[in-house]
Amino acid sequence: MHQLFLQYKNEGAFQKFWQNESIKKVAWSMDTHHQWPIETQYQQYFSTYYTAHSNYIDKFEPEKAKWLPCSLFVDSDRLDLIRLLAMKQAKTFDVVSVYRDYLHIGDRNAAMYECYEWMQEKGISVFLGQTNQFKENGQNHYYQALLSAKIVLNLSIMDDLNMRNFEALALNQVMVTNRVPDHAKIDLDYSNTVFFDRFDQQSFAAAMEEALEKAKNPKQTIDSVINKHMQIHRYVELFNRELGTQLEVPNLDVAKILAELKAENAGREKSVFAFSTEQGDIRYDGQEIGVKAVYSYLQHDQADKALQAMMHLLSMDTTVLHWETNANDLFAILDLCTKKKELGYRVNFLLAAVLKAVDWMAEKGLSIQGIQFLAKLLLRADMQFGEITLVLKKRLQYGLRKSAAQFLQEQKAAAAGECLNAIQALDGKMDTEFYLLAAETNRLLQKPEAALACYEKAVKG
Repeated sequence: MHQLFLQYKNEGAFQKFWQNESIKKVAWSMDTHHQWPIETQYQQYFSTYYTAHSNYIDKFEPEKAKWLPCSLFVDSDRLDLIRLLAMKQAKTFDVVSVYRDYLHIGDRNAAMYECYEWMQEKGISVFLGQTNQFKENGQNHYYQALLSAKIVLNLSIMDDLNMRNFEALALNQVMVTNRVPDHAKIDLDYSNTVFFDRFDQQSFAAAMEEALEKAKNPKQTIDSVINKHMQIHRYVELFNRELGTQLEVPNLDVAKILAELKAENAGREKSVFAFSTEQGDIRYDGQEIGVKAVYSYLQHDQADKALQAMMHLLSMDTTVLHWETNANDLFAILDLCTKKKELGYRVNFLLAAVLKAVDWMAEKGLSIQGIQFLAKLLLRADMQFGEITLVLKKRLQYGLRKSAAQFLQEQKAAAAGECLNAIQALDGKMDTEFYLLAAETNRLLQKPEAALACYEKAVKG
């Protein structure tokens, strides 16, 4: 009896299988476009290595590598999609774009930032969200999010045919997407699709104009997905190829099922849905994607664009919360600046702009988590900005002391201790006030000897 090893998560998961020649081992990767150097090392463990991206097959041993594109995955079954299409759909936005904004992979964040800025200038309403933000009370609102706008904007991470293509077509949505090699190799119905060239604003503008016109009367494209390109079709194809079986997935008569469901829904209140803007990670001001775009530009040695985007973000009327939410990305930008000195003075200007964001946050006030993080961020700053960092250190030290005192009033000794540790990390002044805070912190932590030692230092001044 043959056994099929479909997926792996780490080497330990399949180590015991690969030595057994009686077991047929197959891998199917969706991530070859950005991790093929690692995957080529894993290929030796498998009899066949499938990749979802055909233009990377030549990276592998040709006799073992095969193309198997990604597909549409739903939590339950295909009928759920048809049920959604049978409901009246409220179009809240002009454009929706839902994706994962990976910081270190590809240049999608920069490309999306440019598209977003153009749409903002043209007054096009946009919903931006992440694919993992749509589950609430056990319900997955992801597909409702895709249906909440006239147009689905898709940008691949790199040059990959991603799942958004299948999702948009299965929902009969008009889609604007960058063209990738595998678009021409798969039998999808592109009646509702408009392609554009990545980082070409003129091409994007023309595509949006055409898509808005198509959205007035979208075609039914679900048939090309639901009976050919669901996840179940891929698994069946794997079994048939590798085990010589002749399994089939029954086709659905979409038109007939839709007609029946629409007849059942006629006149029912529940047949209408409107996507709530509270069901996703919404960034109307585009600041989050903007900060990630700065990193992406710099990562690809486009220091001019990185600086321009950062200066634009600094000019926006934004809240402290947004900047604090992006603190991790600011840290990554700052770290990358210190590694990109070969790009010259523009990187220095960018570094100064990032420090300006830090300064702005420190001045307006932050939570303790934000202050602590920015204290670490500041320590990574290039020493050529010594005067700037000195001013910011003093400001952060002041904020940390205020926070420590507040935590002590709330009897939160551990949090107060973290503030004091951050002050020390910033080479803060150990004066009377500092030692009194430290003494009270140790007292609440039931460390009498340490508390007494701090009191003595406070008295000595």
